[in-house]
Amino acid sequence: MNKDGAYKRKAANLKNVKARYDLLMNGLACPTKVSQTVARALSGQRAFCALSIADSAISPIALNTLKALAKELYAVEAGPDNNGFCLLDRMRIQLKELLETTPSVRSVEAKNERASERVQKAEEKVISVEQQSACRSKAYFDLYSKLITFVKKDGLDDATRFTLFKLLEQHSASFGYLFNPGHALERATASLGNEGNKEGVSGVVVSIHQEQHK
Repeated sequence: MNKDGAYKRKAANLKNVKARYDLLMNGLACPTKVSQTVARALSGQRAFCALSIADSAISPIALNTLKALAKELYAVEAGPDNNGFCLLDRMRIQLKELLETTPSVRSVEAKNERASERVQKAEEKVISVEQQSACRSKAYFDLYSKLITFVKKDGLDDATRFTLFKLLEQHSASFGYLFNPGHALERATASLGNEGNKEGVSGVVVSIHQEQHK
């Protein structure tokens, strides 16, 4: 290899080592942004040397080359031992241990997604229950109105009419606060000419009987 080629190769390796140092520094500053690829590469020295990141200066590098260039670049930062590679390796280990106790961005996102899904399912369940309740209410009022119409029909004997009205009255007293069907009963009794009758259900039956025998 000629001198120019060797120079370019060393320059590329220096950029590679500097990029790895910056990667470790940034990871220690914000571990949640460390990718799974980088996290796996922190498992050992050779795995770290084999790390390659697209569109960056980081590409596979020989361990001996990394050691030599790290010593050259980070002797001052390494402190008393002046061993830049030891500094770089300590940073690798420190980040590896930090990531083992720090949830990844994906873990946080997955947790938020699961919470969002639970909320959505709960909302859908509430909507479903409300829809079912509305359908039941509609069916109830339909049946109730038909029963009122049936009670008003001619030809119904007084005993049956009285029994049905009594049932409606009791039903209204027990459940009227839920559906307020009492108004429907009042309108039905009023339509039978009982607006002035204050004697309740029996008065309605008497009035109907009298009208039918005029």
